[in-house]
Amino acid sequence: MSNLTIKQENFCLAYVATGNASEASESSGITLEAKTPTNWYVYLLIDPRDDSIFYVGKGRNKRMSSHAKYAFSGTSYVNEKKNLQIMSIINSGAFVKEVVFATYDKEEDAYACERELIISLREHGLTNISKGLRTNCEQGVAGSSALFSRLRSFDDWVDSISACQRELACKVFGSVENAHSFVSSNLYEIKNFVRKVPA
Repeated sequence: MSNLTIKQENFCLAYVATGNASEASESSGITLEAKTPTNWYVYLLIDPRDDSIFYVGKGRNKRMSSHAKYAFSGTSYVNEKKNLQIMSIINSGAFVKEVVFATYDKEEDAYACERELIISLREHGLTNISKGLRTNCEQGVAGSSALFSRLRSFDDWVDSISACQRELACKVFGSVENAHSFVSSNLYEIKNFVRKVPA
């Protein structure tokens, strides 16, 4: 765990022993922040029903809060296990606990921390598919085809969702139309992003 601080290593060891993120945080002295920072950060998605970590990620801005939106909309491509976990939490009436584990000035430092956390916690309930080795560009290229194949028209999509999902869409996005528009516009942005990635 050479890319982690002593406190971060202690957090991993405590979490492996207890399976409880709050207890690991308290015993290691690591503060898990809910506030999104302005620079690069490593974050954890936690199931509030048992305080277990089910996903480790790296990002900027609102990346940490995007998983629930994409899982709900049905356009999160690739990681079905993570999506099912998120939907199970939402359907139980709870919300995914999203916390910042560490912040960094450089993206490569955030990648290094993310990678070490995934390796350390991989066998303890994580739904991560990769080991934190792919860059954002590589992930965009790898997932674009699957993403576009799942895009449905508003009418097809709205007919397929449950009353609970409609209610959540209205709560999160204001309306089901806004939810679909959010997904469609983001897919369009990803499509343009992927086209700009060097071969």
